[in-house]
Amino acid sequence: MTKNKYTNLLLQTLGCFISAAGIYSFAVAAEVPVTGVAGICAILYRLFGIPMGLSNVLINIPIILCTYKLLGRSFFIRSVYCMVLFAIFTDYLLPLMPVYQGDRLLATICGGVVGGIGDALIYMNNSSTGGLDFITMGIKARHPHLPFGNITFAAALAVILLNGAVFQDVDSIIYGIMFNFIVSAVINKMMFGFSSSMLAMIVTDDGKAACAEIDRRYGAGTAVLTLRDSYYNMKEKIVPCMFLIENAKKAMESVGVTPKVVPIRGGTDGARLSFEGLPCPNLCTGGENFHGRFEYIPADDMETITNLLAQLMWQLAE
Repeated sequence: MTKNKYTNLLLQTLGCFISAAGIYSFAVAAEVPVTGVAGICAILYRLFGIPMGLSNVLINIPIILCTYKLLGRSFFIRSVYCMVLFAIFTDYLLPLMPVYQGDRLLATICGGVVGGIGDALIYMNNSSTGGLDFITMGIKARHPHLPFGNITFAAALAVILLNGAVFQDVDSIIYGIMFNFIVSAVINKMMFGFSSSMLAMIVTDDGKAACAEIDRRYGAGTAVLTLRDSYYNMKEKIVPCMFLIENAKKAMESVGVTPKVVPIRGGTDGARLSFEGLPCPNLCTGGENFHGRFEYIPADDMETITNLLAQLMWQLAE
């Protein structure tokens, strides 16, 4: 194991302890609802005395079985490690330590800050504690265009409302929303810094005019335009060589793939090579969710694309 891996493991362990302390020693002690599987475990703990760590592991088992293939082996192993640590800290270590028994509002604020720091350490090392994280990431892997924040917020609000209904405590709903808002804010600040900024992508044919309008609205020097050639649309180089497209269509049909010819953006290498005199239309790869953390390609699709490339080579050899 490399030094970086030891460091990551140490930070994950520290994050699990801090996160568990924020929930157990502050939120649960003050009867403040938390979200996700931990929130459900807290309800079971208050109702039936079931240890939170034990119920957390039991509830996570079916979630793990359903999402393992979607999330990948390495992320899965790191998350299971954190999930088990969270259970050990919650059931065996933290009960031996004092819990906060003061003002409920202060417990909400302190617990949110402590829990947010712990969660951020876990997330910054590409891990999680399972539960709602697995569910939302699994949904995102299958449906990448769904708004991740909306999924998380809806699930979180559902658990908070359930807690308020079970214990008939309207105040707990307010404290629960505050707690989880603070957790989210601390996570964002730790992961993305205290100097927040926003990236806006402006698609325009007249960059100078767009910059001039931004400067007019927000002050001179707000927008700076730097133009650099990246690549050009390869259509003008491909149209005279449409036999390449026809060859690709035949190869696809021979391996059971239905051809779909569409103009796309992207393919920087192909565009540059096309303008260097080697026309390079883009072929599919079988992958999904490109250029993101949920990018993947099924093994069957890789095999199909390999056969497709082999067919193209046979065509060239004939």
